[in-house]
Amino acid sequence: MTMSSLKEKCLKILNEKFELHLLHKLAMFLHPKLKSLKLLADHGEIMGVHSEARRLVKELEEKREDLPDRSISAAPAAKRARSVSVDCLVDVEDSSDDTVPPDDEVSAYIEFKPPKGNPFDVLWWKEHAKTFPNLAMIARNILSIPAMSAASERDFSTAGFVIQERRTQLKPGTVDDILFLHSNLKGK
Repeated sequence: MTMSSLKEKCLKILNEKFELHLLHKLAMFLHPKLKSLKLLADHGEIMGVHSEARRLVKELEEKREDLPDRSISAAPAAKRARSVSVDCLVDVEDSSDDTVPPDDEVSAYIEFKPPKGNPFDVLWWKEHAKTFPNLAMIARNILSIPAMSAASERDFSTAGFVIQERRTQLKPGTVDDILFLHSNLKGK
C-alpha cells in the first residue's frame, strides 16, 4: 500500500514538473530499442508519433523531389547503361524472404528487429542510413539536440563572474577570450 501511494505521488510530481513534448516522443521513437513506444500511455499517442514521423518523412521526400537530379546526367553513358540493365533484373530475382515490403519507410522501421543485447549507439543511424534514409536524416536532426541546457547555463554563470562591477568596460572579444581560457583550463 505504501509503495503504490509513493509511486502515485512521484508520478504526480513528474507530470507537474516535466511535460513530454512531441519532440521527446519522436526521439524515443528514433531509438531502435524503444521504437515500440511502450512507455507512452495510450495507443492514440503512439499513432500520433507515427503520423508525425510519416509527415516529416513525406516533407523530406518532397524537398528531395524539388531538387534537380544531376546524378544520372553526370554519369558516363557506359555506367548508365550498365546500371539500367542491373536494375531491370530486380523484378525477376529470387529473394530469400517472401515478406511483402512495407508501404513506407516508417512502417519498415517499425517492423525492423534490432539485434538483442547490443547497446544503442547514435551511429546506428549512420550504419542504417541506406535502409532508412529519411528517418536517418530526421534522427540526425532530433538526436543532436542537447537534452539539457546545463552547459550553457554554466557558461552564463561563468560570464557573470568575469563581468563584474569593476570590469564592465571589458570588450566583447576580451570576455570571449577569458571565457575560452576558463573553459579550456578548467580540467587541468
